[in-house]
Amino acid sequence: MGKVWGIMSRKILLDIDGLFSSGTLWHENGERGVLFYLSLMGIAEHWGGFQPEPVDLAYQTGALRATPEEIMGFLESFRKHKKVAFFERDGKVVGIIKAYLRHSKHSHPAKNSLPLPDGVTFKKKGGYIVQWDVLEVFLESSGIIPECIRNIPPKEVKE
Repeated sequence: MGKVWGIMSRKILLDIDGLFSSGTLWHENGERGVLFYLSLMGIAEHWGGFQPEPVDLAYQTGALRATPEEIMGFLESFRKHKKVAFFERDGKVVGIIKAYLRHSKHSHPAKNSLPLPDGVTFKKKGGYIVQWDVLEVFLESSGIIPECIRNIPPKEVKE
């Protein structure tokens, strides 16, 4: 008999009060965008990092049935509204949900598999330690836009 693979789910507590303080973000992306953002919170590592691969993200948020093109549009909108940022480390482009470490609580955070940005460190007994000023400066200066969303035409604003 072959190997049996199990999927271990994890519980996260999201403090969403103020998470969507921008009415523009809601207006621009609608309820599907909000559902994708919350799904992205569940997919992200315990420090808020994720791989910005639209096909993989569409697969991982299966119940939403979003297309990779729709995912790319959401990521670009979130980047424009400073909800996510991207940086390059060790030859990989990595996305980070900027509010993740402020709005989620983990009692036993897992060690990262993706490279960490400047300002975030992992301590075995303390979890993720964030120097907010260093992280903000690093993310503002990185200016990385993943190739998958670099040339997306701007969305039309709904009236």
